[in-house]
Amino acid sequence: MSTRSDIILNRICQTSAEQKATEFYFFPVQPPFLRISGEIIPLVNEEILTVSLLEEIADSLLSPEEKAKLKEVKQLIVVKEIGKMGNIQISFVYQKDQLSICFKLLSREIEILDKAGLPPVVLNFKHLLQGVVFIVGPRDSGRSALAASLLDDINKNQGRFIATVEQPIRYRLAAVKSVIEQREVGKDVSSFKEGILYIKRRNIDVAMVSLCQEIGIVEELLSLAESGVLVFTILNGESSIKFISRFIASAEKKDSIRSLFADNLGGVIVTRLVPKVGGGERVRALEILPGTSAVKNLINENKINQLNNILELGTGNAIAIDRYLADLVSAGEITFEEGLKHCVDKEKYQILVRR
Repeated sequence: MSTRSDIILNRICQTSAEQKATEFYFFPVQPPFLRISGEIIPLVNEEILTVSLLEEIADSLLSPEEKAKLKEVKQLIVVKEIGKMGNIQISFVYQKDQLSICFKLLSREIEILDKAGLPPVVLNFKHLLQGVVFIVGPRDSGRSALAASLLDDINKNQGRFIATVEQPIRYRLAAVKSVIEQREVGKDVSSFKEGILYIKRRNIDVAMVSLCQEIGIVEELLSLAESGVLVFTILNGESSIKFISRFIASAEKKDSIRSLFADNLGGVIVTRLVPKVGGGERVRALEILPGTSAVKNLINENKINQLNNILELGTGNAIAIDRYLADLVSAGEITFEEGLKHCVDKEKYQILVRR
């Protein structure tokens, strides 16, 4: 990397870390932008980024193979180590025939599960022998970090064979008590489906599949769990009930898929990252729907709306996200307004805050 582009990139990386930004953006003929507590803020004291500078940065960060792929498909996501910042997820995309770059700061270390302040029900998922645990939420909600913490805990405390299929690999795991195999789609395997099919043919104990939009992948994961594997996967979703309803509604053979889903459900974890009072940091808010017999029976009987009762009553250690947010407000960790932005049912949330 040239001296000038090296200085600019490292300076903005350092500024992003100091201001506790989660992402920063380079767009042509604009100043850099930071995302802090979910808000986009321009770095007005930085110089306007030129088209040639962005091309220069991309040229220095990418391998020859990655450059060729970016030239061909006009978009690319990679994870690179930059200076002292550790791993950064970098998204390259062409718009109006000009290159833009988005940098997402990843945690330098995987958060220790037992020290993350999570409800005990979340920790129970690491002891399951089989089933699919869905980690859902919007983008930038800490899904990948939570999945990495669960895998890292299993790795450090259990002797199991852990295999992942990811795009890209955000957190690299070092084997402790478990065998670790991490494969990246596009580099180590041609597609998510091929990676999952290969896991099926082997004696894998735990699998993790990152966010994937390929059709039919969830069904493949349920089939994988049915063979005796504990599967963690990351998907988009607003709430556990909406996620389950949408998945079953999209299936062609709804009855058989509903049965497969119910039989192999390990649980659903819904996550949000909400700005803390005072700013600068975010706190995790959760909804947890464990795959208990009661939950599975309701899904099998197509009574998915009745799962609301399980969440609201906390049956089987279930946790509703609106209650979780209301408790964070009561504890003074987040404001009422921030909780309102992230709740599922605004009316219920307001009642819970006033209780």
